[in-house]
Amino acid sequence: MKVHPQAGRPAPRAQLTNIPRLVAAYYAIQPDLDDPGKRVSFGTSGHRGTSPEGSFNERHVLAIAQAVCEGIAAAHTAQDAEGKTLPLVHAQLGPHQVFLSWEGDVLLLGVGLSTIFRLAAGLDAVPDAVSSFVAPEVRKGGALTVRAIVYTAAGIIWWLMTHEPFPTMPRSLRTKRPDLDKKLVSLVDRALSPNLMKRRVTCAQLARAIEASGLADPADLISDWDIDALELSDDTPEPLAQD
Repeated sequence: MKVHPQAGRPAPRAQLTNIPRLVAAYYAIQPDLDDPGKRVSFGTSGHRGTSPEGSFNERHVLAIAQAVCEGIAAAHTAQDAEGKTLPLVHAQLGPHQVFLSWEGDVLLLGVGLSTIFRLAAGLDAVPDAVSSFVAPEVRKGGALTVRAIVYTAAGIIWWLMTHEPFPTMPRSLRTKRPDLDKKLVSLVDRALSPNLMKRRVTCAQLARAIEASGLADPADLISDWDIDALELSDDTPEPLAQD
């Protein structure tokens, strides 16, 4: 086998990635929404995009965050064929439940009716790596509620926008990203309030704020969102009893 002339040697500077240029392009370049090649796409090695080419920039990430919020909002308002609200069982949300398909769809796993079966199968444990996304009141033994899920959704946005590990006591997003839309930042900060009475924010509001900011357009940058909720039918098995 022929040995490459650079084998065992440091890579020439010309072959190294220009990291400052890569980071600057991530924030500065606006994807061309008319170019299919600028949409989120995945392959065997993960997302196939790079910021200098406008195929993976902050607007893509914001579009994903908006799709996550829209998916949760849809789960909270899901109805059956007769218009009755479906029995949503809250599960602790976290980044480990957000997936992107090959087509660029945003998938939320473990949200909605399927949570009943996850609980029965003992699959509802929250990985330690994402425990900081759990709302303060839930960490103290409180119940999972809509406001607790909103806290986690806002935490995911904070994490995506700061590129820092999400702490158990997050600082205001305004101090981290003063360049972002003020209304969006204000809603995220309110959603992350440890005080339940101050956390009067919904995932639908977060999604609308991202959309109104003009920084992202999920309809153009990604395909769609989806939820793995199961529809109840006569053939749907009853959840297993727990001790």
